[in-house]
Amino acid sequence: MSKKRNINGVEIVDHLWKLYSGHFDFDGSPIVQAMQNRYQQPDNKPTARALQLRRYKFVEWVNHVLQSHQGGTMEQLRIVFDLQKRSYQKIDEWFQLALVKNVHSIELDLTSFVSPNNPSTCYEFPIRSRSHCGLKTLVLKHVDISGHALQTLVDNCPNLEELDIAFSMSLKVLHLSSPTLKHLTLTPRLGFGPMDIKISAPNLLFFSWIGVKKSKLVFEDVPKLQCMTLQGYWYHIQSHHSQFDELVLSAYVLFLDGCENMGNTNIPELSRLKFLTITHNAIEDNTFRLLTAYLKAAPLLENLTLSLCHTMGVNVLSEAVWNETNNDTYKNLKRVRFIGFWATHEVKFMKYLENRAPLLETINYCPCFPTVHIVAGSYSG
Repeated sequence: MSKKRNINGVEIVDHLWKLYSGHFDFDGSPIVQAMQNRYQQPDNKPTARALQLRRYKFVEWVNHVLQSHQGGTMEQLRIVFDLQKRSYQKIDEWFQLALVKNVHSIELDLTSFVSPNNPSTCYEFPIRSRSHCGLKTLVLKHVDISGHALQTLVDNCPNLEELDIAFSMSLKVLHLSSPTLKHLTLTPRLGFGPMDIKISAPNLLFFSWIGVKKSKLVFEDVPKLQCMTLQGYWYHIQSHHSQFDELVLSAYVLFLDGCENMGNTNIPELSRLKFLTITHNAIEDNTFRLLTAYLKAAPLLENLTLSLCHTMGVNVLSEAVWNETNNDTYKNLKRVRFIGFWATHEVKFMKYLENRAPLLETINYCPCFPTVHIVAGSYSG
């Protein structure tokens, strides 16, 4: 009886497996993290053979699961591991298999912990001209894809809504056009040169550009863009402000790497902006000038979040900068959140807001160190 139950059990599992159409999540990041921790210790580095054995076992695991699956559809395929060139044919096969099964979401994170900035270790995404009607979400990290290959893929995904491209070596020119895209995130490699970006996406709601350089950015057709995130140095970001008065932004997240060489702080009117988040090292003169410039440019702003990392110590605002804004009033500001509060001159800044925001309801103080984490669509206005 025991043997028969085992056999019947296998038959039941096989039957359910054939019908399964859910999430295939092959997350090897704990293994990669453990190997990375060992690799950073000079006396305990994993050998090349040990690392290759890990890769081989991971590939075998993914192969076994996907080849044994006989269901006709797939909800999600997610692969996170440090894979190199000898595995690229298998990656092509996994990707193609998922597309054949009308997958809705694909994430490939092939970040190498040994040589993350070496282009020879980056999987090159092939040009695919076949239609993939089911794909709605595509995330590619440490995957080398050109602008032409990306546009070809987007053209053949008539229902694609979310696109996240990170650390591609070949993505220097991107003239992206999509009638269905809603979320777009671009993260260049560290030290990457200028980019040429043009976006035409009439249904785009969220745009994030991490690592803004002195690049060309053109919004050609984005009438619904509501939330934008930019991270970089101010003198790079300010060159893109000329287009802001044509946008309908309700939420803007700004991660400042530095405010040196401020130049002109005139900001076009952000007539619909209600949520503003600024992350910087500390409140110093240039940060204060920039913050007040945004407050004046957004007459309907209701929610302000200011995150201070204090990585450069505590700076003191000069008396001159306070006198520059004596007559400013922020009529609709209601809620202020202060992350990284050190209880020094920030108190004076809060009193400044209290005196100039007649509808101010709450000020929330949080002394914790801010976490730089961006979530697509986390704002609604």
